[in-house]
Amino acid sequence: MTNPQRFSLVVDGSDVDPTTVRLSDLLGILSSIQTALMATAGGKKKQHHLSLVDVKKGSLKLVLEADSAITAAAKRVATAIQTRSSEGLPQPAVASVRDLQKRIKPHHWNVTLINSDFHSTIAYDSPVFADPLVRGRTTIFGSVTKVGGLRPTARVLLSGSKLFTAEIVSKEIAQALARSLYEQVELHGDAWWYSSTMELTRFRVDSIGEFDPNASDPLLAFSKLSEKYGGVWDSVDPDDFVRQQREEPLE
Repeated sequence: MTNPQRFSLVVDGSDVDPTTVRLSDLLGILSSIQTALMATAGGKKKQHHLSLVDVKKGSLKLVLEADSAITAAAKRVATAIQTRSSEGLPQPAVASVRDLQKRIKPHHWNVTLINSDFHSTIAYDSPVFADPLVRGRTTIFGSVTKVGGLRPTARVLLSGSKLFTAEIVSKEIAQALARSLYEQVELHGDAWWYSSTMELTRFRVDSIGEFDPNASDPLLAFSKLSEKYGGVWDSVDPDDFVRQQREEPLE
């Protein structure tokens, strides 16, 4: 790597130093910032270099070394954090910065991205970006992994293996949802999205739909068609039919 450059990621808070921060928390912070920087730099990961070269006391100072593209990406991310505007950052970078804030929030930590050209802080107690929200009605589908709380919430595993915490408007709905743990459900309610990325940030469940897991089963759908229409398609060769639709030449 030619012309390596350095910048730091500083984690500070009550009693924070290299001996008190769990390795799992540290790895989570580094993973989030790496994803944000790689997404902002663009290209393939193998094209870029980012490494941890030192850990210093005085809170917890992580010294990173990177190529010029990653360092430029760090400046872009830092500027977005400083101006509280995610405009100009790719969606995966925005999501990763927000994920980083979620990781530090339970610990009441702050994280600062700094070198001689930039200096910005992700605070645990205020929105990292001030993007306006768009509100509307929607339906989400997923598998419920947890339901509970004084103000009921549900952990829902959405498509793409993304976990999302949804609010629930009543204990009655929470009780009904609890009977569907680890099952696919259809949830209706009010939703809020970030206007810049249309990423779902909040969802409030006010009713449960009648989700039919078999509705998306193609084999079952063909079976039902067969039952209804009998042997209508028996004379049709499926390979030949698909080939004709694609206009593929016969071999």
